[in-house]
Amino acid sequence: MIFFDRYPARNDGESHWLRAVQVASGLFVPLRDPAGGDRYGGFRANGAFASFNNTAINSPFLYYPTIFSQFFFRYTAEHVQYVAASISTLLCCTVCIALAIHIAGQMGELIAATAFIPTVFLSMVFPSADAVTNSFALLFIAVVCRYSVLLKATSWQTILILSLLCIGLAQIKTTCLVLMLLIGVIAWRQYRHDRHIPIEYFIPLGFGVSSALIWWWQIRSISPWILSYQQYVDGKQLLIHHPFAFLKGVIMTVFQPLDLSKDQFNVQRNIQLYTGTENTMLPMTVMVFFIISCIALWMVAASKSHLVLSKMEPADRVFIQTILASIIVLFYLLTCVAMALVMGYTPQNLGKAFDGMQSRYFVPVLPLIGIMLLIPNWGIVIRHSKALERCVLVFLWLGFVGILAAHTIRFI
Repeated sequence: MIFFDRYPARNDGESHWLRAVQVASGLFVPLRDPAGGDRYGGFRANGAFASFNNTAINSPFLYYPTIFSQFFFRYTAEHVQYVAASISTLLCCTVCIALAIHIAGQMGELIAATAFIPTVFLSMVFPSADAVTNSFALLFIAVVCRYSVLLKATSWQTILILSLLCIGLAQIKTTCLVLMLLIGVIAWRQYRHDRHIPIEYFIPLGFGVSSALIWWWQIRSISPWILSYQQYVDGKQLLIHHPFAFLKGVIMTVFQPLDLSKDQFNVQRNIQLYTGTENTMLPMTVMVFFIISCIALWMVAASKSHLVLSKMEPADRVFIQTILASIIVLFYLLTCVAMALVMGYTPQNLGKAFDGMQSRYFVPVLPLIGIMLLIPNWGIVIRHSKALERCVLVFLWLGFVGILAAHTIRFI
C-alpha cells in the first residue's frame, strides 16, 4: 500500500506531511506567513512558504513516528523521507494497537474490532495525525479497562502511568480530551472495592488538563482551515451567545438527510466507516468481510465478559453506563463545535446542520459504544470461540486482500 497505491486515500496528506517535517526539524510551533495575513505553516525545501492551517494546530506528539524516521533519513531525497515516515507511522501505530489489544484483556476484541476497520488502517499508511490519534486513544481505553478490572490497591506506579497517558491524550485531537473522564470508572470501582475515596486520581487529570492548556496557549492565535482569525473569533462568539441555536444544529446534524447538504462531499465523509474513506470508496464485496468480523469480535467479547459482568452490582452498571454515555455525548458535541468553527460559523448557519462531519472522527469512542452494549449482559455464551476467531482471521485476510486489490490494480 505504501509503495504501490494507485488510488491513495490520504486525507489532507500534503498538509500532514509538511507539518510532520516541520516538527521533525525541531520547529514545534508553526510560522506565520511573512507576506502577512492569517496563514500559518512553514517553508518548503525550495524556500517557498506553504500554508497548512488545518494541520498547523496539531501537536508535535501527533507526528512522533516521523520524528523517529527523520533521525535516519533526514538527508535523503524527499520521497525517501516520505516512504520512511509512512513505514514508521504504520509500525509505531500497529505496535501501539497490538499493545492495547493485549492490555485490554477481556475487552481486547473490542479494541481489535475498532482497529480492523479499513478507515483506521488507511490512516496509518502515510504520515497523519489520525493514525496516532486512533492508536493512542485505543491504548488509553485499554489501560482503563485493565485497571477497572484489576481492583487492587492503588499504587504510585498506576498514577504515574495514567499521568503520562493523560499528558499524551491531551496532545492528540482536542475532542479526545473527554476520554480522561474514563479515569472516573477506575476511581469508582476502587471506591466500591475498599470504600476509600481515591483522590489521587485527580493527579493524572491535572496533568492532562495542564498539558492541553499549554498547547492551546501556543496555538491561541491560529485559526483553522481557510478562515481569518477574526472570522474564527466571531464564530466562537456566536456559539457562546446562541447556545440553543447550536443545539438545534447538533440535532439537525444527527437527522438531516446527507444529500440535502450544500457540501457535495458530505455523503462520502459520513459513510467512511462503511466504505473505508471518502476517496477510493471500497465496495460491499470488500467491506462485508470487515463488518462481519467486527460483529463476531463483539460477540466474542460479550462471551468473555459474561463472568465479570454477572458479578457487577447494579450501581456499578448504572455509573459506568452514565460515564460512557456522557463521554460519547460530549465527544459528539465537541466535534460539532469543531466543525462549526472550522467551516465558518456565521449568522446564516445558526440552527443548521454542520458541514464537514466525518465518521472517521468517532473512531476513538467506538470501543466505548461496544462496552455500553456489553454492560446490559445479554447472556451471550460462545462454546467454540476459537473456531469463531479462526473464521474472523480468514475474513480479515480476505478483506485486506480486497483492499490491496482495490488500491493496487489499475481499473481506470
